Amino acid sequence: MNLVFSRYWRISIVVFITLLIVFEMFAYAALTPRASDSYFQFYVLGSDHLASNYFPGNDSVLVAGEQVRWYVDIVNNMGDVELASIVVKIGNSTTQTPTMQNVTGTNTPILTNFEKFMQDNETWEIPLVWDVSNVTASQASVRITSIQINNATLDPSNWTATNGNNFQLIFELWTWQTETNSFQFGWGSGTSFRIAWLRILFSVSTGTH
Repeated sequence: MNLVFSRYWRISIVVFITLLIVFEMFAYAALTPRASDSYFQFYVLGSDHLASNYFPGNDSVLVAGEQVRWYVDIVNNMGDVELASIVVKIGNSTTQTPTMQNVTGTNTPILTNFEKFMQDNETWEIPLVWDVSNVTASQASVRITSIQINNATLDPSNWTATNGNNFQLIFELWTWQTETNSFQFGWGSGTSFRIAWLRILFSVSTGTH
């Protein structure tokens, strides 16, 4: 009888300790704050602050002087103050898209950039009003000779596209890296590095609508 009781007692103790360990594991998982993911959100909206109506009359074929209005939005979810830069570039159908192996951004002309110190959880919106100011055509090649962005006239280095099709405005998110004292394409998150970029295609006509 004592042997049976002793065995029962040992089993009860083992079960109790096991349940206690399991309970403590669940309690630790529930009470310990999870390491939050650090990231930026980055998007471009059309003239009505929606992901639509990017071009007048929903026609992406532009003529010289035709004004386009967009809103570039960036949200800082990094958990700290960040110095962010939006770099605006121009490209065409031959432009190579950035990859994680190519963290220098697209190798195309920079039109302009915008910089801001962003608080954690802050949303930064950049109104962007732009137009293709001047274009020229030679046979099947259409050349943009100047672009206006927010009333500043910019030189796109005479960027061309076949028949004026598939030009690109490219937006890249760069952040200040204290280790190098310079801006770098993308941002660091723990031991990883991420990039964010967007492009919107448009065409240019040398005629009129």
